[in-house]
Amino acid sequence: MACYWVVEPIPVAATSLLPVVLFPLLGVITTKEASGEYMNSTNMMFVGGLFMAVAIEECNLHKRIALNVLRWVGPTPLWMIFGFMSTSMFLSMWISNTATAALMVPIIEAVMEEMGDKVTGKEELIELKKTSIVVIDVKPVTENGALPDVHARDSDVQLPTNTPEANRLRMIAVLKRAMFLSVAYSANIGGTGTLTGTGPNLVVKSVTERIFPESNDLTFDKWMIFNVPVMLFCVFIAWGYLCLVHVRKVATVYTSAVKKSLKQIIDKKYEELGPMTFQEKGVAVLFFLLVMLWIFRDPHFIAGWGSYFPVKISDATPAIGIPALLFLIPAEPLKLGRSRPILEWKTIQHKVPWGVIILLGGGFSLALASEKSGLSKWMTQQLLSLNISSPLAVVSLLSIMTAVLTEFTSNVATANVILPVVAELAVAMRIHPMFLMIPVTISCSFAFMLPVATPPNAIVYEAGEMSTLDMLKPGILMNLVCVGIEVFMISTYGKVVFDFGEFPSWANNTLTI
Repeated sequence: MACYWVVEPIPVAATSLLPVVLFPLLGVITTKEASGEYMNSTNMMFVGGLFMAVAIEECNLHKRIALNVLRWVGPTPLWMIFGFMSTSMFLSMWISNTATAALMVPIIEAVMEEMGDKVTGKEELIELKKTSIVVIDVKPVTENGALPDVHARDSDVQLPTNTPEANRLRMIAVLKRAMFLSVAYSANIGGTGTLTGTGPNLVVKSVTERIFPESNDLTFDKWMIFNVPVMLFCVFIAWGYLCLVHVRKVATVYTSAVKKSLKQIIDKKYEELGPMTFQEKGVAVLFFLLVMLWIFRDPHFIAGWGSYFPVKISDATPAIGIPALLFLIPAEPLKLGRSRPILEWKTIQHKVPWGVIILLGGGFSLALASEKSGLSKWMTQQLLSLNISSPLAVVSLLSIMTAVLTEFTSNVATANVILPVVAELAVAMRIHPMFLMIPVTISCSFAFMLPVATPPNAIVYEAGEMSTLDMLKPGILMNLVCVGIEVFMISTYGKVVFDFGEFPSWANNTLTI
C-alpha cells in the first residue's frame, strides 16, 4: 500500500480502501476490524473539523482575517512577510494547508504586480517579464489529496542583465519568491499547532488510543500547550531566515510611492468584502465555542465538562455537535423561513475532501494490521539491533528519517507506517512513548524541500515560477532547523508538559517486545 500511495497507479483514496479487501483475505484482521477503522472517533473528529473549515471558507471569514492582518502590519516587505506567515500559520491550524495557500497566492500576486508596476512602470514590466498571473480554484483537496501536476523546470522570467529596470525587477522577483516560500513554510508548520490541524496529528491520536488505551496525554489542550510554542518558534526562525536572505536585497526599490500603492490595494481588497455579515459572525462564534469545548473537555487542571457524563466523551462529540448547528441557524435571521442556513449540505458534498477521510481510515486500518500481524514488533526489533541507547539520539534519528521520507510520500501514509513502530520501540526501550511519538508526528509536516512534498509547496512553486533548486536549497535548511527545534523542545519543555521523569503506568501495561 505504501508503494501504491507513492506512485499512485490508482487514486490515493481507492488504494486506501484495499485493507477491507486484502487484510481479511490474507487472514491478518477481520473485515469488521478493517472496516471499523474508517469511521472511528478520531476520523469523526476530523470530519467535524472539515465541516467547520468549509463553513469558514464559504463565508470568506478566512479572507477577512488575512486582509485584516495585512492592513495591521503595514505594507513594508519585512512586515508583509510577517503578515503572510502569521495569517497562513493561524489559518492552517484550523483549515487545510491547501486552502490556506490557495487563499494567500492571489493576494501575493496582486501585491507583487502592483509593486512591479510602481517600480518599473507598467510598459517595461510587461516587456521584461512573461505574464504569470495564477488563478487558484480552491477544490476539495487537503494536504493528502491529489497534487497539481508539477514538473521541474527553469524559471520562466527572462531578464536583461544590464538595465536599471532589470535590476529592479530581479529584486522584485527575489521578494516575490520569499513571499511565496513564506506561505508554504507557515502553512505546513501551522498544521502542527492543533490536534486537528493536519492528518499525522490525528494518526498519532488514533495510534495512542489503540495501543495505550489508558493514556490521557494526547488531549486537545495538552497538544496545544506543547506544540503551539514549537510552531511559533519554527515560524519565527523561517521569517528571520527569509528576511535576512531576501528582504534586505529590495530596500533600494521600496519607495514611498510603492508603499502607498500597496496599502491602497490591500484596503481595496478588504473593502470589497463589505461589512461583516451575520453568517460570518455566526461561524466565528460557533468556531470559538468548538475550540473551547475541545480545550475544556478534560483540561487536567480542573474537572472538564466531559467528566459530568456517565460515559466517556471524546473530542468527536463536540466536533460533530457544533457544526450540526450550522445547518440549523439561518444565514439571514431577519428573513426567517426564507433564508438558507449558514451552511448547506450541498456545499459540504462539494467541498469536503471525502477521499482524505478514506485515506485516514485506510491508514488506521493499516496501522491496526501492522500491530496485530506482528510487523510493528519485527520492525522494532530491527531498530533495537542498532544498539542506540541514548533516547536523544533515537528521537533525532527517527525525526530526521521521517522528515526525509515525507518529502516523497503522503504525510498521513508516513505517520501510519512509522508511528506504531515508534510506539513499540518506546515500550521496548522503556522511554516515555510521547517523547518519541510527538517529534516523529510533527516531523511528518516538515516537508519543505520538494514541490511534490505537499500541496502548498506545489502551489507556490507554480505561482512563484521557481526552479526546483529555488525550493530545495532553503528547504534543506528549514528541514534541519525545524527538526532540531522539535527535538530540543521535546527534550526540555516537553519534560514539563508530559512528565518524562518516569515511565508511565499506562505504557507499562502494554505488552513489550
